[in-house]
Amino acid sequence: MMKAPLRPGTRPVDAAQLAVEDTSTDGPEFAATPGVALGIVAGRIGNLMNGSDTAGRLTTLPIGFTWPEWARGFPGVCPGIDDISEVYRCAELLRGPVHLTQVYGAVVGLILLFLSLYWLRKRPFYGYAFWQFVLWYSVLRSVLEEPFRLNPLWLPVYRNDELGIGLFTATQVVSLPLVLLSLYMLRRLGKGEASRR
Repeated sequence: MMKAPLRPGTRPVDAAQLAVEDTSTDGPEFAATPGVALGIVAGRIGNLMNGSDTAGRLTTLPIGFTWPEWARGFPGVCPGIDDISEVYRCAELLRGPVHLTQVYGAVVGLILLFLSLYWLRKRPFYGYAFWQFVLWYSVLRSVLEEPFRLNPLWLPVYRNDELGIGLFTATQVVSLPLVLLSLYMLRRLGKGEASRR
């Protein structure tokens, strides 16, 4: 059994117990959740700048964006193909209008940044902010970004080519177990904290 270092006037404490009971703001959870949220924002801005990553589906909605000809990073979108890597098969590439999923992803990151600061302030038990982050990143990305991305549909439940919406991509399918795991861990850790009081 590993013991935490003793300070004068303290009693021996199990290191695992110390980690569970620590609700200070100097732990790895405090830095990680806002840092990951900022990383999501920065990554999506980078995707927007290079134009080729996380391309959106074609859309007729007024929020659609047509990439200018000088934007060489964006290869174009091939109607009827759900995967940006398959554009080489298309005779005519369209430059838009497409969903700017890079911006949608940056918005998800900004929402998570503010939520993570709130969760860290609230923080009723160790792990709370982390599991809330996993939960809400999975939900927000699955709802606000993924339906509009030009990704293959693993479970083609719904597809609207006019609006540029498709359900369900690999990310959305993988997000379901992450949501369930997060809910389980939040409940389990919350019960553990309540039983210690």
